[in-house]
Amino acid sequence: MINPSVSTKEEDQSYDLGVNIESQPIDAAPSVSFAINQLVVCSAHGVGRIVAIEEKEYAGVKATFYVMHFDNQFRNEKLTLSIPVNQVRSHGLRKLCSKMVVNTAFEMLSRPSKSVRGMWNRKAHEYEMKMGTGSVYLTAEVVRDLFAGSNDASRSYSERLIYDTALYRLSSEIAAVLEIDLQEAEQKILSILTESPSLNQVAKNTNTEDDFEDDDLAQYTQDETDESFVEDVDGTEAADEDEVAA
Repeated sequence: MINPSVSTKEEDQSYDLGVNIESQPIDAAPSVSFAINQLVVCSAHGVGRIVAIEEKEYAGVKATFYVMHFDNQFRNEKLTLSIPVNQVRSHGLRKLCSKMVVNTAFEMLSRPSKSVRGMWNRKAHEYEMKMGTGSVYLTAEVVRDLFAGSNDASRSYSERLIYDTALYRLSSEIAAVLEIDLQEAEQKILSILTESPSLNQVAKNTNTEDDFEDDDLAQYTQDETDESFVEDVDGTEAADEDEVAA
């Protein structure tokens, strides 16, 4: 269960990303447009809401910003973030995923988990990379792999934090997409993990090396509202299973 007591002090912070506007990369492809009051996902912060669209000036350079509010119940903190409208992709901002992608995440939760044995620092880096994509699918994979030890009192603080963060981000987006409350979304996730026949089964590929490279992130950085994402993921997983079988 998500533990909101990791931070006991409620904080209200505000940041402008892209302050050095001239030195920031402009999105190569046309940016996705958002509307005021729309729910969005930021790869570094999870689900937030567009509260304003403002024009700001820094060092004589004017730019239009999306102003977003994040109410992180897990960390008990409130965050206001501003991102230039022409840099939303480079800052990992996207629309909510589709219901089809939520279903792929549920399916991922039911699969055999990968071994977390080995050097924890390497595994932690891999998990953080996956969550950093903002992908619902990869975040579900992190939750699945760390769930088995979620009640282990000997787990390190780092492992607990990564698991709780991944569970919160996954729950919050599923809640937004399915229009249910956060607790119900979390319960859906935990029910799948608990009832899955593969709970104690570890996937055949138990390589403890950090074989998740930056290039592997490419297929997950696309907008998960696109139904082709589901097709790409299914094809990749089938290929992986064939390699394991061989």
